Amino acid sequence: MKRLLLNILLCATLLVGCKDQVLGLDESEVLVVSTNNIEVDADANEVTVEVNSYLDYNVYCDAGWSWITPSAKSGSAGTKRITFAIAENLTISERSATITIGDSAATFSETISVLQAAGAPFIKTSVTEISADVERYTTKIDIDSNIDYTISS
Repeated sequence: MKRLLLNILLCATLLVGCKDQVLGLDESEVLVVSTNNIEVDADANEVTVEVNSYLDYNVYCDAGWSWITPSAKSGSAGTKRITFAIAENLTISERSATITIGDSAATFSETISVLQAAGAPFIKTSVTEISADVERYTTKIDIDSNIDYTISS
């Protein structure tokens, strides 16, 4: 009985001592990305991140994929590259997202913070000049803007 308890204690000690290792690697080496921060201007951009992983992984974005598009949303063990296409920011506010690359069990993961600068304010109209010789004149003008504006005569 003492021998059985001693074996159980020895196994438990070994398991606890190895909890931070997979395949003989430290936890920090199982999945590594080439950068944890991406900062870009308001223009459309492409940024490539290298992923070195000993496990299959998935790619998630807390902001959804509306303005960031990855070249792959999953990958297998090995060294891979994921290119993120970042759409032009037409708003006057900077925008941010957190991309998480991790295994399906969420045991190992890396995060990448993405920050895109605000776009420049703009007002675009379909007509630049109107001239009329009558008291009442009606015309349609299309306006595209990322700021508030006032129309007056």
